[in-house]
Amino acid sequence: KIVKYLDKNDTKIFNILISKYEINVIKRAIRLIFSKKDVDENIKVWTNNIFKELKDLESVSNFEELYKILEHTTYKKMIQRYLQTDVQNVDVFKIENELDKMYFKNVYKLIDSKELKTMVGAKIDLTNISWIYRMKEHYKLSEEDISSSLIDISYNLTKTEMMRIIKTDDVESIKQILKKTYYAKLADYEDIFDFENKTRKFLYS
Repeated sequence: KIVKYLDKNDTKIFNILISKYEINVIKRAIRLIFSKKDVDENIKVWTNNIFKELKDLESVSNFEELYKILEHTTYKKMIQRYLQTDVQNVDVFKIENELDKMYFKNVYKLIDSKELKTMVGAKIDLTNISWIYRMKEHYKLSEEDISSSLIDISYNLTKTEMMRIIKTDDVESIKQILKKTYYAKLADYEDIFDFENKTRKFLYS
């Protein structure tokens, strides 16, 4: 109902913003498949009021049901890959990562405004750095797995700079690399939480 009162540019921005919540709802549905719960009431609030086309998402119990609900959306192909996979072999982290990458790439592609493009481009750079930190610190992923998990867009970072960050031996070394990049002012952080707090201030202040 809101969309019909917006002009073309406002509608595009609205759709970008709402798609983030849509992806969050789909993530919750995926986690629901792996839980012992029958219904996720949080999802139900969204499907009853905003994402009515995703009705019954709040009670999915397998990927077949999830696919049936999403088969007319942009998420169809991604979910389709998991239909023949034993649920025990499904990596939830990988699916959620794919959804996040899809969101950022779609937003970057849709934006026309130079100012918004600059902000979103920086957001993607800093999200990638944050992901690298977390994947090294908490998941101990290989360089190859880290590379494949990142959003394949570099805005203020060169591909060489990004590869240097990926190849660091420890998370502390990321600081030294950042000091020589566009984001040098963010290099003086205590931990990942401090870095992400500084990132928010950098982007939105």
